[in-house]
Amino acid sequence: MKRIAIASSDGECISTHFGRSLCFLIYDLEANEIVRREARANTHACSSHVGCGHGEGHAHGEHHGHADLMALLHDCEAVIAGGMGSRAASELKEHGITPLMVNPEASPEDAAAAYFSGHIHGGDHTCTCSH
Repeated sequence: MKRIAIASSDGECISTHFGRSLCFLIYDLEANEIVRREARANTHACSSHVGCGHGEGHAHGEHHGHADLMALLHDCEAVIAGGMGSRAASELKEHGITPLMVNPEASPEDAAAAYFSGHIHGGDHTCTCSH
């Protein structure tokens, strides 16, 4: 079985930023067919920089460890997002998870199908914006 995660801000669309995703849509593939879908909440997501569940908020550029995200996604072979910082991408790779960036206008189902059919490949396209 293959399993991937797709970052989502609302459970229906691909998130434009991995670390700010409110949930991850998990897709399982067996015999070239998606056989299971699941949503996993990202309880450490920050939708803003103030009062986001990390105590008093955090300043731009302050690093939150991705350990919780790595634990949440530990059983996935790849993570698809609209954007991702280089630190997050490196940590995913260190945990044996392939980070992939796609056009966030695609549907999660289309992105999952494209990955499973071999039409999305890993690359080194990371977000360089400051958050």
